[in-house]
Formats: sequence, C-alpha cells, structure tokens
Amino acid sequence: MLDGMMHASEHYIARLCCFKKDGELVTGLLGMAPLTNEPNDDLSARTLLEFLAKMLPRDYGV
Repeated sequence: MLDGMMHASEHYIARLCCFKKDGELVTGLLGMAPLTNEPNDDLSARTLLEFLAKMLPRDYGV
C-alpha cells in the first residue's frame, strides 16, 4: 500500500504492508522517501508517476 505524508514543507511517500496474523490486523512501514528529490520536481501527478516508475522496479522488480 502507498500513502503520503507531509512534515513542514517536505512531502514524503510511504510504502506500507497490511496483513492479518492470527485474525489480527498487522501493519508496518516498509520504507519512506521524499517525493521531491530533484530541483525541478514539484507535487504534481507527473512527479509522483516518475517517482513510482523509478522506485517500483528498483525495490520490487515490477
């Protein structure tokens, strides 16, 4: 699952896991990274798409 958060003026995207174990919901933070890494990045859908296009193959091989 992907989610986002903001701290001060920094925006982050988080990768989370959710599953059931013994009937109980378990959640965990797998990783978090700043959404804007380059000077020309902004908070647009284009920047998010480019971020995911780099992150998903690198981290998950998809």
